[in-house]
Amino acid sequence: MNTLMKQTLEILEMRSKKALEMAKQQLSLDRIENKKLRQALEYYAKNWDDTLHPGIIAVACEAVGGNVEESLLMQVPMLFLTAAVDIHDDVIDGSQTKNGRQTVFGRFGRDLALLVGDGLLLKGMTMLYRYGRKLPAETMDAIVSTIETAFVEAGDAHILEICFKGKTDLNPEEYFRLLKKKASILEAHMRIGALVGGGTQDEIEILTECGRILGTLIILRDEFIDLFEAQELSNRMKNGCLPLPMIYAFEDPAVKETILKILSKSKISEKDTELIVDIVFRDKKVESLRNEMENFSKKALQIVSSLRKKAPLESLLVASLEDITGSTF
Repeated sequence: MNTLMKQTLEILEMRSKKALEMAKQQLSLDRIENKKLRQALEYYAKNWDDTLHPGIIAVACEAVGGNVEESLLMQVPMLFLTAAVDIHDDVIDGSQTKNGRQTVFGRFGRDLALLVGDGLLLKGMTMLYRYGRKLPAETMDAIVSTIETAFVEAGDAHILEICFKGKTDLNPEEYFRLLKKKASILEAHMRIGALVGGGTQDEIEILTECGRILGTLIILRDEFIDLFEAQELSNRMKNGCLPLPMIYAFEDPAVKETILKILSKSKISEKDTELIVDIVFRDKKVESLRNEMENFSKKALQIVSSLRKKAPLESLLVASLEDITGSTF
């Protein structure tokens, strides 16, 4: 792992550690009678390592001069809400594994995964109400409005994605637009951090715009990374949409034919993925996409330049391009 990316992940881990611990403590597993459901929740809690979303809230809070401890009021409930969405997405996408380990869906099946997701969603809403009472009413109203807007937009994106499933003739610009809509979730976390930190209206809007750009960059980064993962490519071929860079490359009929022939195999080898990566990365439109990512990052870096504590955000923006564009700015 590159040094900058490692340092960036450490920043997020440090600022989200306490929130994750608190979230796991709030699961109240002793109140669950059903053994299977308790096991599923225990499994999720054991592997619960989302440092990105709570870390973003903390970093945004700091950026406007806020107290990171106060950001816990929103870090914890938002952890539950994003976890619920994550589990439901795994069911929709048929994701048996993620990041090298089984998902709750992969290990316990559809019904239990849905129940776990529902339980985390209810817990998140309950904690949002309880913790929110400690914040000024005006701030809490803005946070609730932010959550509503973001999750509706992200939900719309997921519905569109379902319509795109299994298609190899997608319009890459339409799929790109869908991915940008998904970035609404990270945008919301950034805005919430600024609100909790007591930022000015200008600072809140700056971080909101930065959140959308950063969310888009992280999603696009994942689209590139999935090209290197044989199992993920196979799953996306069967249950979802192929990575955006591949969809751009498919505009060349010869490239499309070559890659689809590889993906039709019963098992995709490491050499197969190496060949796919080589073909896709050489495509001119994919190169344009990588250049566009660089421009996004540069724009965001300029936007956040006036913030009080911008270094962590700058690291995130630059690290999101590592190993993808070759840019070091």
